[in-house]
Amino acid sequence: MKRWHLLIILIAATGIAAQSSHTITGRVSDALTNIPLAGAHVTIRGSGLGTVTDATGRFCFENLLQGTYSITVTYMGYAPREEDIRVSTGRTADLVFRLHPVTVELAGVTVTGFSGEASPLPGTLILSQKDIRTGGASTLPDLLKSIPGLDIDPESRTGSSRLSIRGSQANQVLVLVDGAPLNNHRDGSADLSLVPLELIDTITIKKGGGSSLYGSGAIGGVIDIKTITPDSGRVQVRVQSGTFGSLLVSPRLTVRTGNLTFLTALTRHVDRNRYPFSYTAPGDTLLNEIRRNADISLTNWFFKSGFRSGRHEAVLQGGIECSDRGLPGQVFTWTPSARVMTTRKQMRAQYRIGFSRSLLSLSLQAGVTRIHNTNIYPPDTELRDRRYPEYNYRDRIGSLRTETVFRAPIAPWLSGRASWEMGMISFSDRDLLDDSSPVGNARDLSQSLSLMQTAACSIPAVSVRAILSPSLRYDGITSRAGARVRRESMVSPGISGRINWQGPLQLYTGFDRSGNFRAPTFADLFYQDARIQGKPDLLPEKSIHTQASFGLVCHAAGIARLECTVFRDRIQDLISWRLGSFEVFRPYNTDARITGSEWLAEWESVSGSLHARTALTILDPRNKSGNRITDNTILPYRPLRSFKASLSWHTRLGEIVCTYARTGRRALNEANTSWSDPFSTIDLTLSRTLVFSYFTAVLSCEAHNLLDTRYEIIERMVLPGRRLFISIDITPNLNIR
Repeated sequence: MKRWHLLIILIAATGIAAQSSHTITGRVSDALTNIPLAGAHVTIRGSGLGTVTDATGRFCFENLLQGTYSITVTYMGYAPREEDIRVSTGRTADLVFRLHPVTVELAGVTVTGFSGEASPLPGTLILSQKDIRTGGASTLPDLLKSIPGLDIDPESRTGSSRLSIRGSQANQVLVLVDGAPLNNHRDGSADLSLVPLELIDTITIKKGGGSSLYGSGAIGGVIDIKTITPDSGRVQVRVQSGTFGSLLVSPRLTVRTGNLTFLTALTRHVDRNRYPFSYTAPGDTLLNEIRRNADISLTNWFFKSGFRSGRHEAVLQGGIECSDRGLPGQVFTWTPSARVMTTRKQMRAQYRIGFSRSLLSLSLQAGVTRIHNTNIYPPDTELRDRRYPEYNYRDRIGSLRTETVFRAPIAPWLSGRASWEMGMISFSDRDLLDDSSPVGNARDLSQSLSLMQTAACSIPAVSVRAILSPSLRYDGITSRAGARVRRESMVSPGISGRINWQGPLQLYTGFDRSGNFRAPTFADLFYQDARIQGKPDLLPEKSIHTQASFGLVCHAAGIARLECTVFRDRIQDLISWRLGSFEVFRPYNTDARITGSEWLAEWESVSGSLHARTALTILDPRNKSGNRITDNTILPYRPLRSFKASLSWHTRLGEIVCTYARTGRRALNEANTSWSDPFSTIDLTLSRTLVFSYFTAVLSCEAHNLLDTRYEIIERMVLPGRRLFISIDITPNLNIR
């Protein structure tokens, strides 16, 4: 019997040895000069294996099992590359990585030496597809809330999320998906839950004003999202289940044949979101409740097709997003009967042609959004839940936008970019209770012209490189609602610069100064209801943004970075809504000043398997209204201190990502007579990649708010405690052409 056991062990060992004899080799070089890059970091994602290239740019991994591996290459000053390779019996896989030096383009394309790096312009970060996949998040709000300087107040994990950058309002942050604004034209906010994380290729985050590049709505910053482009044919399926009735299913298909590529994806996400909570009622009475009417049902279908031939490229993409969510009562200002249903359809076509040294891009975007808001009480509704009047209205928003962009070098050290945009936004609404139209038929016509230059020079004798990017944009906007006509004309100048010194320590400093604005929305201007009244003579928001940064990067047992950024925003005619006489909400203009600083420390090991980051954001947001009661008070709902820390560890057994956030006090009213308490949260994600003969599976387990902290964003707005999610991503090992 023992002989049989020995024979089985020998056979198994032989099989394992045979499977472990596979090798991956490769070469890393500069894409422009083909010069080998020595010292580039090469890692196998999810395995903990890593190496560096030799003097000839070569690398090698030996004794690998049969399966599919994701190889990532990073090198300081070059954009990272990641490629999947299938290793089979009797075959040595050989790869060629040609890295492109980082250049400066309109959207602030950033230097990416390692995860979450600084850009050539201060206050700008880029998250690559690798950062997204290894960030320990399964939704876009979960990913962004770990970024220093960003605050997200989720109404539910899959619901609408209010995004703030360094104390800005939600409608002061412009969110773009492939160049198309995601912001709701009715109130200016963006619903981040409408963008599935698995469809995102890169995310460029610009903190601070961006109107000189992007126009209206970018006073607080810009989130520029680019969707993925198929690089091979494959099928992927993701399934996730979590506490409080959360379920997500997302299949995806990519096809690549010759010059044609095609991608289609469907995401279905439902969440009952019923959880217990408690709050203190007047009289210091502790009440225990169950969160009601906070469920959500979200469906997102997306497609993208492309054709490339020589110097010509065409892309056609579009999608449909449908959501049905409740607006819960007791913990919110809404009631347990309030719901909102949203349908968003969009289409985008783009054509690009490259010349010998320049690029011309033409794009056309069209979209329709329908929003249905209801608050109809059932007959048995309790009296305490009837605080808000019943309503039932529909909004329809149509948009059409065209853009022409031309990029060309002017001199060896100077490049230029010019763009011209025209757009139209139509808005109509209907109150179904009294068959009226609070706004009526409204329309925005806009046109803009933007110019930007980038000058770069190097002084090899002292290893100094300097970049200077002045920009100028003109926007003209005409708003009509019935007989009411508004015309706005804005000029937004900006200038950014950065100086790098490459020595034993890489030192850099940068600055950014720009003029920014936000035009009032349809709701700000024209909305009229029983308790909501717009103000047609509102002035547009205007701000002067200034920031400066200083940092250093050193290579010692890996890559370490220290950075400090100071910033100031002087906002004139800030638009805020206030509950006035007869309990009517009205907008008004006021002035504000937001100053602060960010302190960042980051380190990544030589192999790239261990990455740590800490960040502290300090805010001083002041109301400069001139009013005796509110002048120089703290602006409400902005945390004065925010500390964030994250640690990711990629081992042979899997990946571990842990994030910690400490949110400081917030003022709850303009007079600063009420404040929220600080709170802390910890999120933990464990994932493991399993490679089989016919498919690759990634298993993940997420624990949000691990310490089960019960906290309030605003008064009586209690968010859930600990939440658990388990997901599996399956990719068959086959090529679809």
